[in-house]
Amino acid sequence: MVVGDSIFASSVTGVVKAREGKKSSSLVEVLQGEALFSSSALPFKVGTYELRLHHGGTHAVLAQSKPFEITTCDSASIVRLFGADTSVDSAAPDPSKESELDELEQLSLALLTIANKAFAVTDSHTVGDPSSPSVDGPSSRTGGDVVVQTDVVEPLDSVHDPFSLSEVLEEKQARRLGYAIKEYFGVEFASDVLIHAAKHGATVHDVAKRILEARQALSAYSLSTIKP
Repeated sequence: MVVGDSIFASSVTGVVKAREGKKSSSLVEVLQGEALFSSSALPFKVGTYELRLHHGGTHAVLAQSKPFEITTCDSASIVRLFGADTSVDSAAPDPSKESELDELEQLSLALLTIANKAFAVTDSHTVGDPSSPSVDGPSSRTGGDVVVQTDVVEPLDSVHDPFSLSEVLEEKQARRLGYAIKEYFGVEFASDVLIHAAKHGATVHDVAKRILEARQALSAYSLSTIKP
């Protein structure tokens, strides 16, 4: 397993026959595969991107994707899209604070999803029977006799897990998370603040609570709430 930032992992999933050229009738073998991007290989800023496959470290482009856009959405959409299902508190909430707890739970689950994307690692390992003709999941054959599968592992299981990996939040991870918090939740948290919180054992839920408190404090100064 690659601890911390995972850059890029690829695997060959099959071989197909294709024409050598548009006007050629001869067929050649073409490899098909999958590429897994995680952590710092992922674009962590809103914008329009495209993927390019370069030949062996040169500027020659072998393949290019269509442009795609990365945007933000609200906390409920993050939880719905990525299937987070970890509860913040199993105890019955105080009816007077029910809406606040619902908002905190939703925000905590959304932050858990975002943190897992920032902390993701890759795990490459041999799976199945090397002599088997097919293996479940993205895999590749190396040397003709070893089947290797690469998975992206999201290390946090609960909103009560530490807001870091091994109690350390690296500067680049903190910058990513600070940017995501600003874009998704509308409040600014400096990377130093997040590093300090992680150093002192803050959990995902703890950080989410601070985000909610900051949003509530700033809402009093929102232009939409100021009456003439």
